[in-house]
Amino acid sequence: PVFMVPNDIDIEKFKTTLTVEGFREEGIITVGWAGGRRNLQDLEVMLEAWTLLAEKHQNIRFVVTDWLSKHLSPKLQEKVVSVKWASTDKYGAGMQVDIGCCSVNNTPFASRKSPIKAWEFSTAGAAVIGTTNVYGEEPGIVTADTVEEWTKIIEYYMNPEVRGFAWDLFDQHVRA
Repeated sequence: PVFMVPNDIDIEKFKTTLTVEGFREEGIITVGWAGGRRNLQDLEVMLEAWTLLAEKHQNIRFVVTDWLSKHLSPKLQEKVVSVKWASTDKYGAGMQVDIGCCSVNNTPFASRKSPIKAWEFSTAGAAVIGTTNVYGEEPGIVTADTVEEWTKIIEYYMNPEVRGFAWDLFDQHVRA
């Protein structure tokens, strides 16, 4: 027999894992990715956009799990805050960024993933960008599939007023 268990997030418990300070710093835009070991092809396009943004903007930092930080270009590594994979009682703290990126490759395996990373980033207060194959149907989640799209959307979300609007859309959906 096959049992399908829907993925969900306990919002109240998740909120207890957030810290007061997070990674936000006055004048610095934090862009994050969270996840375990995977095929780097899931992240190639997003990371190429991050490299362009790192070269172009002095006020940008990238927050990633320690696994990913070892695979980044030298241009990115100087702008990276590396976070250790945390237990469930501290997990949300690594997602407290301004902009959360949810990137997966367009494969049959990836298309079966749930959009839970977007929910976690949004619950932590981030505006979220995801790839169309997993996040295209999620309310309030803008999608990007090319380097140009990732770059343009991240730059758009660097405006705090725009980020706030994106978070408000997600928050309204969660409460509905």
